[in-house]
Amino acid sequence: MKKDKIEIYPLLKERRVNNFDVYFPPAEYWINKGRNIDTRSLIRGANIKEIDSVYIHFPFCPSKCRVCPYIKLKNKYLNNISKLIIDEIKIFRNTVKRKIKSNSLMFGGGTPNFIPTFIFEELLKELKKTFNLNKAKQIIMEVRPGIRYKEHISLLLKYFSPKQIHISIGLQSVKKEGIKFYRKPVKEDLPLFYNLDDIIDIINFCHKNGIRDINIDFMLRNLKEFTEEEKEIERLVKEKKVTKLTIYPVFIQFMERRNFVRPTPWGLEEMANLRKRVYRFMKRIGFVVGIWPNYFVKKGYVANYETVTQFKNTTLIGFGPSARSVVDSKNIHFYYENSKKPNTYINKIKKRLLGAEHVYIYPKFFNKRISTSILNLFLMKKIPPSIYKQIIKIGEMSGHKEEIRKLFKTYFKKDKRGYVFFNQKGFYVAEVVYWSLWEFMKGAFEKEGIKL
Repeated sequence: MKKDKIEIYPLLKERRVNNFDVYFPPAEYWINKGRNIDTRSLIRGANIKEIDSVYIHFPFCPSKCRVCPYIKLKNKYLNNISKLIIDEIKIFRNTVKRKIKSNSLMFGGGTPNFIPTFIFEELLKELKKTFNLNKAKQIIMEVRPGIRYKEHISLLLKYFSPKQIHISIGLQSVKKEGIKFYRKPVKEDLPLFYNLDDIIDIINFCHKNGIRDINIDFMLRNLKEFTEEEKEIERLVKEKKVTKLTIYPVFIQFMERRNFVRPTPWGLEEMANLRKRVYRFMKRIGFVVGIWPNYFVKKGYVANYETVTQFKNTTLIGFGPSARSVVDSKNIHFYYENSKKPNTYINKIKKRLLGAEHVYIYPKFFNKRISTSILNLFLMKKIPPSIYKQIIKIGEMSGHKEEIRKLFKTYFKKDKRGYVFFNQKGFYVAEVVYWSLWEFMKGAFEKEGIKL
């Protein structure tokens, strides 16, 4: 059997691709309205009636793992900021002056089951007052073993149906040494290592309480590591009826994981080969691609809403330090990012302001339809011929018309009606292709005077 060869477009071969932003274009290339804008007036003007998701960002953990690229605040702020997140929800409620329907609610971070339980219950009460969650499709919580997960899940069950609840567990590896590698803390003060049995205990607790919707995260350094874990992952899925799997290849050179010890450089071909192996394995055990090339769903189940709303330019309201929000209505589309510095966040909430530090608005010449369509390429959905032509036109503005044409020819295909979507090559290196497309287009923004 002839081995598949991934063609690498020459301009991509040496290009370093930064950790991708799930919104397109990346927020820094929207029109930055600055730090002094009153976010409440924008939200009031947007007249929000329904949102896809409410996201609670809790940027605290017992210890920060070396592999983690995200912002984690010092735990001395934990109690204070936990209460201020509740205050931020109240500020939002007073701003919109109505109860808004939400399709999902997610607690992420960080380690949400690190929230003190008395504060967590107060948080749930305020969320129920602010948002209509009675028909929410998913109430999602990331959970880590070793700390109070039963109390937090029990509180979710007090306020929501077990059919609504979705639990996401960061296992990272089925092997003890693999867990230690990925969970290796920046400081050796509280490592909280755990093993596969601890994960199974969480799954059993969920099943006992009627919760069936469970996701498990894995991380991979290379193809060999995945082949060593395949059988254990399959056993876990079949015996414990896990419904979703998220496979994160640790693309060191692409993901900028600065704390990682002795990173292994990834080539595009190596990345593509790992993708192929994972894809074939998932097909064999009855899982399909959910939203993006890392995320798989058991046939018959729906994708995680937390994943969907990350990748869609639809209304998403985030609370907590460094949380991001996208507000979308008929008359406005903007994106705001909460303060990343704890003292800035604390001062804003105490002044009865929302935590927004940066506010971005779509540039006029780059409309939401184009943005969403390009995002659809990454989500492996089709985009219409008219949008393809506009992307080429933007490429012409940036002086990269032919490069974009060649990129499409190599990594995308068209159906009979001219709709464009990823071919297999593009699927296997989706992140890199997606960002290369952006690299060729961003000159058009700079030409229009939109600069960092």
